[in-house]
Amino acid sequence: MVITVPASFDEVARELTLEAAQLAGLGTVTLLEEPLAAFYCWLDQHEEDWQAAVTPGELILVCDVGGGTTDFTLISLRETDGSPRFERIAVGDHLILGGDNIDLHLARLAAQSRGRNLSHDQWKTLAHQSRGAKEELLGGEVAQKTLTLMGGGSRLIAGPISMQLARETVEAAVRETFFPLVSADDPGADLMDAGLADFGLPYEADPAVTRHLGTFLARQRENVQAHLGKREPKPDLILFNGGSLKAGLVQDQIRRAVGHWFAGEGGELPRILPNPDLDLAVSRGAAYYGLVKSGLGVRVGSGSARAFYLGVDAARTDPDAGPAAVCLVEKGLEEGSAISLSDLKLEVLANQPMRVNLFSSSYRAGDRCGQLVAVDDSLTPLP
Repeated sequence: MVITVPASFDEVARELTLEAAQLAGLGTVTLLEEPLAAFYCWLDQHEEDWQAAVTPGELILVCDVGGGTTDFTLISLRETDGSPRFERIAVGDHLILGGDNIDLHLARLAAQSRGRNLSHDQWKTLAHQSRGAKEELLGGEVAQKTLTLMGGGSRLIAGPISMQLARETVEAAVRETFFPLVSADDPGADLMDAGLADFGLPYEADPAVTRHLGTFLARQRENVQAHLGKREPKPDLILFNGGSLKAGLVQDQIRRAVGHWFAGEGGELPRILPNPDLDLAVSRGAAYYGLVKSGLGVRVGSGSARAFYLGVDAARTDPDAGPAAVCLVEKGLEEGSAISLSDLKLEVLANQPMRVNLFSSSYRAGDRCGQLVAVDDSLTPLP
């Protein structure tokens, strides 16, 4: 039994998923990140000829933007013991940002064009209609869509409310608000008042998916250099996944953004790994992963996507030491690996209240099990 989850799921979300699986009586399950499952789907389709598409030393970006979350994953192909090996080397942080945000934004634009204040039910209906209109308009099927709501008031039969949504409006929102060509280190824009935070969900304040992608790649610079020897974390290939990336306009905008950031490297755009069905790729890839677990197919090395640390009181032995932590699980550590802290001398205070401080990091590279590191912004506290 393989259950797919967003790559950005933190440890709490993963534990709750496993608990839900147990309550549902599913027995022993394996969690697989959705972007990795999408890549397994591509491997399933190209099991015999993947060498024609990817060469050792190249970096693959899996860009997965669904309805509610955005996930980034980096996969490398490098020579290991004389043979090529796929390895997942990085995943992005948790981003609650996706197609739902675009739908809410378009609904707000449509309502503002008529100067209407809508009820909660009308607002939900308008957001749902905006989703269908977005898909038709970006798909080039029509140039304009009419959104129709039932009117309110005390009359038994209220007059309908009609609003227009044009293709130019949708394309402008995609290019300027959600997938703009920005510098990777530009400060984010706070558009929480533009219809992005309705229904009380903790959406990202910055709706620019491309800016989040630029930050992710910049944070992985040292990691990519350590794995592939590349000076810049420039993806050579992109695999798009998720319903929000079906439109060619969106895919082109993301490729242009990557080329924009790495113009010093020649400015060429990353090649696309074809994904013929963005809705089913994750489930098909999960099924193929089941075969891989049984010893069949092409495996992607996918050790721990994050490094994990235990907070310690280093000041007891060094008064000048600041907050510190010991690396317990290094990034990329394979499942089933033995961890030994034999080189460390640790003391424990007994019979008094204490708190265990745990941290994780999705982009620190080079930390090894047992290494003492300073606690800074690169470490994320765990609950």
